[in-house]
Amino acid sequence: MKVNLEWRVKIQFLFPDEERVMSDVLMVGCDLHDRTLVLKSCVGRDGAVRRRTVPNDRGSRQILSELLKSEAAAAGAEKIVFADEASGQGFGLDDQLREAGIECHVLAPTKMAKTPGEQKRKTDDRDAEKILDLVRAHVLAGTSLPTVWVPERQTRDDREVVRQRVTVADKRCQVKTQVQSLLKRCDLRKPVEVKASWTKPFESWLRQLADGQLADGSPSPLESGARHVGRVIETHQNARSWWWVSMTRPTLPPAAPLFGGTSFDPAASDRSLVRSS
Repeated sequence: MKVNLEWRVKIQFLFPDEERVMSDVLMVGCDLHDRTLVLKSCVGRDGAVRRRTVPNDRGSRQILSELLKSEAAAAGAEKIVFADEASGQGFGLDDQLREAGIECHVLAPTKMAKTPGEQKRKTDDRDAEKILDLVRAHVLAGTSLPTVWVPERQTRDDREVVRQRVTVADKRCQVKTQVQSLLKRCDLRKPVEVKASWTKPFESWLRQLADGQLADGSPSPLESGARHVGRVIETHQNARSWWWVSMTRPTLPPAAPLFGGTSFDPAASDRSLVRSS
């Protein structure tokens, strides 16, 4: 105890601002959910841990940033360090808090050490307290946080556009496979004059099958599958139209509410990602 006390006196003499820096930080750990935010916060080494639950929407998050600033001012803290886990919620919370001047860290759940007991007794409060402990160790002891890289908003928007295009291309492939499988089960072959599949003549022939009557007036050999072919063709046409519009227009009108109206340069994108078979 005597040695520890002597070293503490030496540290305070060599680093007089250490205790002040430790007490000037409001540390917050957050367990993020679809509808709620479970927060645990404290100030300094021996500060009492405070718990609060906040709705997860833009207005409530704005109020939260003001509450954290008020709490930091009341405790004499000059800095706020906030951390939460990376999840499917995206980075909206972190963007909003950073705009309010709060230091935010997004932690990787796979790099956070957890004992078997913690994995079995997993609750919202314990998750928030676990994140708070990591923040306290980072602020007070200088340990590194298992953070993830947070891309810029423009990069995220461009990724969303590419992700949607890949999804549409995959759906087109699924629809084509369904049509070809249905034709094989019904023992149907395209006419001789139709040279290749998925051309305008081929799709015209498919529509005749779906309508129940061929161009020469004969009934369609597809009976129970005629309606299914019609629905599949319509899905294929819609997917192809959206894919073609997204590849030829710099801005995607149908996806503007999702991507915030982000402009995307098709020439700069990897077209191989969305190339259909």
